[in-house]
Amino acid sequence: MIKKAEIFVLLLLVIFINSSESLRFELNSEKMRCMHEDIKSGSMSVGKYHVVNPNEGHPLPASHKIIASVSNDGNSFHYADRVESGQFSFTADDEGDYIACFYAPDKTQESKVTIDFEWKTGVEAVDWTSIAKRLKLHDIELELKMMEATVESIRDEIVGAYIRQSVNNLFHKMQHT
Repeated sequence: MIKKAEIFVLLLLVIFINSSESLRFELNSEKMRCMHEDIKSGSMSVGKYHVVNPNEGHPLPASHKIIASVSNDGNSFHYADRVESGQFSFTADDEGDYIACFYAPDKTQESKVTIDFEWKTGVEAVDWTSIAKRLKLHDIELELKMMEATVESIRDEIVGAYIRQSVNNLFHKMQHT
């Protein structure tokens, strides 16, 4: 008989395995927009971005080049100047808030640049297809490996949340005694 906890874990797996989504946003000329991601130490992070061409079938206007950067506490992981697209990947050395910023440097006219951006971290960032080929895994084995990694990630998140809550409770008790 399947326990409620097992059903809950399976439900979480279904939700998290294919949760990768891209973000599309507009950026006004001479403006910057930044996205933050809280990343655990040792976690892999990959991202890709591209400027959406407003005139499909024609070259991208020169005014639609962007500057992109990814950093954490002054450490730069990616920098690209006046590009149409790019990608980055790194393994986080430290736990913390990582930031990806996009800037539209063109000031000759009032224009908007549309950017598609996708940022994956942790289990989502792993290239499971290449791992399966390298280890010669069959489809079901690959699914199990992905589920195992997802469960470990969820467990780590739950343990981290429990520790943070315990510290907060202890701090609260100390303040009120």
